[in-house]
Amino acid sequence: MMSSKEALSLKLIIGGLGKIDLADWKSNTRLKHCAVDSNVVCWFWEAVESFTEERRGRLLQFVTGSTRVPLQGFKALQGSTGSAGPRLFTIHLIEANTDNLPKAHTCFNRIDIPPYESYEKLYEKLLTAVEETCGFAVE
Repeated sequence: MMSSKEALSLKLIIGGLGKIDLADWKSNTRLKHCAVDSNVVCWFWEAVESFTEERRGRLLQFVTGSTRVPLQGFKALQGSTGSAGPRLFTIHLIEANTDNLPKAHTCFNRIDIPPYESYEKLYEKLLTAVEETCGFAVE
């Protein structure tokens, strides 16, 4: 029989962390075709900071297929491409019409974001993508 402490440890190992650490997420995010101080990246993190914990989980699910962070944190995110090793969360600035929604690639833990003209537009499009799209979950 397992002690309650052992059961909790096993639950964490299997399910990952419930609360999302934004500092860990930011420091373990890869940027593609954009810089840490670019508008899209700054606005993305501003939007994520304004989200509730539940909405952050839905964003994470939209991009990675899972609502949970691995026990070791964002540095241990795995993709579903079959390649060995971690696959970091990636923000990819793409050349696309700014009327388009952000697009997720769950196999690569990547979100493609058009060059939105304002924080308000990025927030609206990100929220629509996260809340209104259907997908699958890996728990």
